[in-house]
Amino acid sequence: MNFVFYKKPFITSSVFFVLSLVMMYFGWTKGEDDMNFFALFAGGIFFAIIALVTFFVYLGLEQKLKRLLTKDGILLNYEVSPDLLLEATRQKGEEIKGVNKGLLFIILGFCALFAIFAPMIIDGDDEEQMLFRLICIGIGVFMTLAYVIVTSYRVHKLKHANGRVVLARGAALVMGEFHCWDLPLYRLESSEFYVAGTYEGMSSAVLKLVYGTITTTGPTKYDVLIPVPGEQYNNATNANLALNNYIGN
Repeated sequence: MNFVFYKKPFITSSVFFVLSLVMMYFGWTKGEDDMNFFALFAGGIFFAIIALVTFFVYLGLEQKLKRLLTKDGILLNYEVSPDLLLEATRQKGEEIKGVNKGLLFIILGFCALFAIFAPMIIDGDDEEQMLFRLICIGIGVFMTLAYVIVTSYRVHKLKHANGRVVLARGAALVMGEFHCWDLPLYRLESSEFYVAGTYEGMSSAVLKLVYGTITTTGPTKYDVLIPVPGEQYNNATNANLALNNYIGN
């Protein structure tokens, strides 16, 4: 496999690394007596750390993806038809919208509560309490814009997905997205096989995987929907059995 799957993260890390070198160079040339020396040098080191962490994280994922597509022991490996791919991407898009909308409502609810109970939170005059309310409203507006942009991007990205499906015990490539739970702090939590017409919005059979990890916001789960055409029915049921054995061990 000669192509690079994670081109954008590698380009981003390269840009940050170049910026870090430029900032450290200008900081060094100004000398320690200049007020901007520490800011430029510290900023350069910070950007360098971001660049290196991004590069090595995605390099590990790239290597895992290449091993997935080349090694033996693959559970599923096929191409989904355009009609089935369109149906699966639509369903996945609806689920993304639903999950993101639920998170947005929770955030907006907290913003509203803080704004309503500002007098109990802020021990100050009316002007300070109004400023606190405006901050809560600003956060709510910002998160709403973030929801629209992020959700639109993810749904739009699905429209350009390809129909390649590759599944192994520790990772999966589905609809142009690489999922890997064979990583520290990641865990495959469930694997369920739905026969044709039993999974909401899908006429085909579906193999649904759920894996989770710990992020800065707490436990986070990811759903993977794998559309299964009729000719892959037996292979998918065997894959589901293998994954459940993997979870049990």
